[in-house]
Formats: sequence, structure tokens, C-alpha cells
Amino acid sequence: MLLGLHAKAKLWLQMGGHIDADDAGIAGAALRESVEESGIPDLTFFAETPINRLLTRERMPVVDGFVDVPGKPGLGIELDPEILARYAIGAKPLPVA
Repeated sequence: MLLGLHAKAKLWLQMGGHIDADDAGIAGAALRESVEESGIPDLTFFAETPINRLLTRERMPVVDGFVDVPGKPGLGIELDPEILARYAIGAKPLPVA
């Protein structure tokens, strides 16, 4: 999930926007809007990685091929602050055991 700090609301929110006629469907529009709003030119869609499994405290279940998004605040997603700090840009590497 890519979040951006909303200038007026002062909240971290998902990237958003609209679908253009030449977008390759909803996924294409989401990627285009995310690139435009984040300024990150080489964004790609989600890939399951170890950090993704560590980052959220609870998994979002897939029901009939769709993610069952919780109705709690923040879409019910609670991030692990220790993992955020560990993998933050500029964070010091962990010592090798």
C-alpha cells in the first residue's frame, strides 16, 4: 500500500484520482495516479515479500478472490512500528547474528 501525506488534511492516505479514457483499466489508472502523486517513476504493483508479511500485524483475508477489507479506521490495517523503523529509508542496518 502506498500512502502519501495529504497536504491539507495532514493525514497519511492512499493515492487516489480518476480514470482517464486511455488508461488500461482500473489497475492502469491506479498505477498512473500513484506515479503522478508520489513522484516515484518506477512504481510497480504489489508483490508478496517477507517485509510485506512482517509489516502488517494482521493479514487481510481473501474471500472469493477479493480482499475482504476491514471496516475499521484506516481500513483496519495496523502497521508494526518496529518493522517500519527497521526498514525505513536511512535506517541503520541490523547487526548480523
